[in-house]
Amino acid sequence: MRSSDIQEFNLNREVVRVVLRSIRDKPGVAGELCSALTEKGVEILGISYDTSTKGRGDIGFAVLKSQKDIAGDVCEEVLAGAACEFYSIHEDVAMLTFRINPSKDASMVVSEIFEVLAQNGVNIDMISYSKGVLSLMVKIYRLDDAIEAFEDMGIVPEIGV
Repeated sequence: MRSSDIQEFNLNREVVRVVLRSIRDKPGVAGELCSALTEKGVEILGISYDTSTKGRGDIGFAVLKSQKDIAGDVCEEVLAGAACEFYSIHEDVAMLTFRINPSKDASMVVSEIFEVLAQNGVNIDMISYSKGVLSLMVKIYRLDDAIEAFEDMGIVPEIGV
């Protein structure tokens, strides 16, 4: 991977990962959750879903740290409605976002990004990908390793929200 493969690389340390565990796997539950977050003014930066087992699955989403209490309130409402068994909020994460150069093979660049992280012992907590934009959440204690690996390749992140 060359630095020209990445059009833009951002780092956001001001995020949290919220995970609703064992949420009911039925049409509309994720929509209700997203609607409730949106109505409360929470911006969803990324969302992932884990495969359901026995009619239940896990939904994780990334939000700004400044909105974590509101997101927690929404999760409490979801919990009260018995749509999920419990939720957790993880503050020990950071989000890396890569905008892949459209002239490059995005699947190749994504696999190379994963390889760079793996070679440097950085595990991915959450993945979101769409149309050449890859967002990853990693543990904050491995963030310096990730950043250093990419900087060695000439890929330097913009810091911000």
